[in-house]
Amino acid sequence: MESLYHIERQALRDGWTPDLARQAGDLWRISGDLVRAAAYWETAGDDPLVLRNLSQAYIEIGEWARAVDTLQRLIRFTPDDAWVNFQLGLILASIEPGRALVYLNAAIPVYGDSLTDVIEGVRRGDSMRVGMALAEQRLWAAAELAFEQVGSPRAYAYGAYVRDEQGKEGGALIQQAVALAPDDPQVRLLEGLHFRHEGDFHASLEAIIAAAALAPENPTMYAELGTAYELVGDAITARRWFEYALTLSGNDPQFQAILDAFDAEQQALLNVLGLSTDEPFVPPAATPTPME
Repeated sequence: MESLYHIERQALRDGWTPDLARQAGDLWRISGDLVRAAAYWETAGDDPLVLRNLSQAYIEIGEWARAVDTLQRLIRFTPDDAWVNFQLGLILASIEPGRALVYLNAAIPVYGDSLTDVIEGVRRGDSMRVGMALAEQRLWAAAELAFEQVGSPRAYAYGAYVRDEQGKEGGALIQQAVALAPDDPQVRLLEGLHFRHEGDFHASLEAIIAAAALAPENPTMYAELGTAYELVGDAITARRWFEYALTLSGNDPQFQAILDAFDAEQQALLNVLGLSTDEPFVPPAATPTPME
């Protein structure tokens, strides 16, 4: 703040220059205020480094139109920059898909397979698929933007999920999704994941029970159900549902890995408690109760 004070004093005396505006923006970024940083960088001229910082700031605060404008100013200096093409492609994939492909294709040499499903979604004009592909790559902010373009209960539910992942409030969106589609298993599963994120494990369990009842042939539902029971402290029931998910999946390796990880965690807990034996952790076998 002392450095900012001196910059402000100098600007009052001599007038603002692009260099002083850049320095002020850099200092506000260091202090964590990207809005003020962007305001100063906007007056610092079309310097490529400043434009890159400004683009990143607008992306981080979700000022998408300004991000596109700044990235387009930047790309005139660096037309082959993979990061610039990547960011432009991701944003335009949601808001102006017709303009996105040229930038996404230009980013492929660096970002490769991470863009395959995004590009396919753009080609099909399917914002939901674009959002799912972005979420799969953990590009949460871009995924949120894509889901906002859809306006369906599932899009609201996925929007809540990606907001949770960014540390934002997802509760209003998930409530809206459940109100509109209480019998959609994916919506109810995402409701359960939202409550899990909030630390309300009993509400999460109830939602995932509902989801599994609505999609009884989906092994993923039962794997999540196992996790839900584990989180409320019922390891015996949790393992039964992990086993059921594995059986229902036809012994898919990903579900075997989930069961193995659970057994390893339980064995480690027994070791900590001094209750371990030479035998691996396996609770009494039982057939899961059918979902009501």
